[in-house]
Amino acid sequence: MAAGGAPYSEGIYEDVNKAIVAGFYWDPDRKAEETVREYVSFEFSPDAVDELTEAAQISKRITGVRRFARVRFVLWSLLKKRKRF
Repeated sequence: MAAGGAPYSEGIYEDVNKAIVAGFYWDPDRKAEETVREYVSFEFSPDAVDELTEAAQISKRITGVRRFARVRFVLWSLLKKRKRF
């Protein structure tokens, strides 16, 4: 009998979610935040890990329209501060 799973979705904004699920299959004891930090480092820049991980945590905590406004504000602030990643 096989065990495991395969993260799949038709969406384009949930790659980080698929990375987290795959991370749990790879190492069930690994924290989701560690996977997010690794994902951000690879997809954006090692220099952006702290700020974008914070944005992901804000997104997780806040729901509804306010969530997107807050995450946009955090990302806009980071981009303005850095000019680019």
